[in-house]
Amino acid sequence: MALVTIITPSYNSSIFILKTLKSVTSQSFDNWEMIIVDDCSSDNSVEVIQSFADQDPRIKLIR
Repeated sequence: MALVTIITPSYNSSIFILKTLKSVTSQSFDNWEMIIVDDCSSDNSVEVIQSFADQDPRIKLIR
């Protein structure tokens, strides 16, 4: 089965990123990785993303 890579840009997206992460992690297909590229957010986006990344090694944060 092929690996699916989800690339998500993020900039001050704290109101959306939680829903995005929950949606991706709740999928029945589990052979995926998610790369989130944060562009110097000044809200708490990075903290939200990092909390998910700490729990799931398929989620990678690039700052």
